[in-house]
Amino acid sequence: MKNSPMTRIGVARSILIATVAMAGALAAAGAAQALPTSLISNTVASVTGGCNGCGHYDLEGPTLVGPLSADSHDQNGFGSVGNAHVITDFGTQKVSADAFQAPGDTGPDVQTNAYSEYNENFVFVQPLYNLSFLVTGTLSAQPVFGPGSVAIITWDLEDLTHPHTLSNNTVVFDSGFTPLINLVSVPVGDAATLRVMFSASAYAGALTPPGLHLFADFSHTVHTYIDPVAGGPDVIGQSGHDYASPKATTGVPEPATWALMLAGFGLAGSALRRRTAAA
Repeated sequence: MKNSPMTRIGVARSILIATVAMAGALAAAGAAQALPTSLISNTVASVTGGCNGCGHYDLEGPTLVGPLSADSHDQNGFGSVGNAHVITDFGTQKVSADAFQAPGDTGPDVQTNAYSEYNENFVFVQPLYNLSFLVTGTLSAQPVFGPGSVAIITWDLEDLTHPHTLSNNTVVFDSGFTPLINLVSVPVGDAATLRVMFSASAYAGALTPPGLHLFADFSHTVHTYIDPVAGGPDVIGQSGHDYASPKATTGVPEPATWALMLAGFGLAGSALRRRTAAA
């Protein structure tokens, strides 16, 4: 039976709709793939009003490979010293800074800063996510040392397919252990980019009694997690990093482990039977 014109029009329309839908999905995925994924690590150490052989190190993408690291160290003849250290990877950032002004130092200050940033791209596959940050570290005790150390995290989650901000905030830490959780609603299939910036600073100067060691030590890490609220596949970024929260281990062997164990038992049984028959 020959196809009627209306049937052919219906088939053509179905093909057109499917093509447009596929093109939209590919465009969303292509948008994520076309964007640069980058890491930045930067450290500065400055002692007594200026660099006395101070270190500056800045590494920046775009790159799909991590981690990057940076170190700075500066010291003068009075014994004042500043140190900064950074490791930047997708999903994990480690920053630390310390400052020490020696009692005999007549210079104005010691300043150190450690700065980490990464930009990650991915495509949403579910409508709701928990975007969370787990921050662990230690700051100098502010009431004792004065305004000597600080740690700041800033994030910006942007929808690229339908450009608008999905989540952003800046938080200054005054404690060593801080979980931050944001529920984010997203359009399924949209491409997105997440930018996470974290810095730690230590300052020893006129307001700080000399001889005190000030620090902002977050080398214990800042972790970023993106978890689907209603279950589903883990969120894996363009860099290949899996942003899922760590899964609890149950102690039950994996299927592959069971297979190896059973194979081992079988070989041991065969060897025992052969020795018994030979006897």
